[in-house]
Amino acid sequence: MKKRILPILAVVAAAAAYYFWVYLPAHPSFTYAGEIQVDEVDIQPGVPSPIGSLEVNEGDTVRPGELLATLTCPDVKVAAGLASSDFRRDAQLYKAGSLSYSSFDHSLFAEQNAAVNLDWCTVLAPISGTVLTIYRHVGEW
Repeated sequence: MKKRILPILAVVAAAAAYYFWVYLPAHPSFTYAGEIQVDEVDIQPGVPSPIGSLEVNEGDTVRPGELLATLTCPDVKVAAGLASSDFRRDAQLYKAGSLSYSSFDHSLFAEQNAAVNLDWCTVLAPISGTVLTIYRHVGEW
């Protein structure tokens, strides 16, 4: 009986060794479970104006503060020039004593507001990331 069991055990041991060698690798792969969170940011300019140029394409990687687009802003440029010249004139009148402080302050506020609107004519990336979709093209509002 011992002579019969020995070959059967050898076959079983060989089959087990083959199974462990082929189907159970030395370093089994590990599958991670979890979630990936992303921030999706839709960028809209602060002033309505036609797009003058787009500096990025879909799929480009951008860093914070990188130029994305410039707007033509013809009305904003005219208003900024007018506010700047009004402020210079009002500053001279205020120094000469011909203008009240409240009128001078109003002129200063108008010039600062125009400068902010003019800055909004350049669209910058708020965060680093990848440009997924461009909804508007050059010449569109």
